Amino acid sequence: MDKLNFNRFSKNELIETFPEERCCRAAWLSAAVKAAGSLRLIKGRTELFFETPDFDYVKTLVAAVKSLYLTELDIDISNVNTGLQKGKLYTLRVPAGVTDSILHDTGIIYDTKGGYAFTRGIPKDIISRICCCKSYLKSIYIAQGAAGVPVKIIGEDDDISSSGSGYYLEFSLSDELLAADLVTLLEGFDIFAKTVERGNKTVVYVKDSDRISDFFALLSASETVLYMQDIMVERMLNNNVNRHTNCEVANMDKIAIASTKQIIAINAIEEYYGLARLTPELRDLAKLRLENPEAPLDFFAGELGVTKSCINHRFRKLLSLAEEYKPSDRPEEE
Repeated sequence: MDKLNFNRFSKNELIETFPEERCCRAAWLSAAVKAAGSLRLIKGRTELFFETPDFDYVKTLVAAVKSLYLTELDIDISNVNTGLQKGKLYTLRVPAGVTDSILHDTGIIYDTKGGYAFTRGIPKDIISRICCCKSYLKSIYIAQGAAGVPVKIIGEDDDISSSGSGYYLEFSLSDELLAADLVTLLEGFDIFAKTVERGNKTVVYVKDSDRISDFFALLSASETVLYMQDIMVERMLNNNVNRHTNCEVANMDKIAIASTKQIIAINAIEEYYGLARLTPELRDLAKLRLENPEAPLDFFAGELGVTKSCINHRFRKLLSLAEEYKPSDRPEEE
């Protein structure tokens, strides 16, 4: 497998599931017109153009147009080098006669008394069937969508990484109503998205990893779902390990702080009172602590044959005695 980011990997898999049904191919084209299409007046006639940097995607558009209409198509290749885009740009030109048929058949335009009008948002008739809804979502995702997951090593030599630090699925659209309709379409499959304005685009986005996984499962992108599930499980395990490590570090810090206080108290008792004057139980514990400054309560309990609770009680007693025998509290010698 070549080195790919998650976004490219997911799109490659969806392109491989190019629909066979005529209605679904019409839905695929309808989304493409909205996301990657433009109309140009050439010699007094309107022609449809698709522009995309994705050669595999433009091949699906050629296949869709040729399967629905008997026509020849031209693809122009140009090099683009701007701040926003760098690389090859593929332009598919559709003849004027076929353009009119595509615009009507995909619901992009509809007839009116005065001629025709453009449909805002997603044409409702084009997504009247579940299979066509899925086809529409696949096409618009490939054209204007993006997805990312946390960095993940796949296999020994291949990696799938995202451009971000977390999970995301988004669609960058020029039409606010199209974005609103897309949110509604996704909600119909329990995938809840939000929108945000970014420059002159309306971005539909999902951040929840489970919902993103549901999106690709809905579109039958099984390999993409498996990669996501693998990443999610590994992150969960890593989080558990991190929590365990953090707990261990916190416990070590507590032991170090408690040990320091105990050693200071024992030294104070030695200086102002004398360890020899302590009871055997406290004296033995004090000596063990001085010899083992980093040891936890379990160690002392095992060495002295008592419970941790008993050890804890004896340390509190040593701290109390240290306070009692401070110089300011000692009676003046006669």
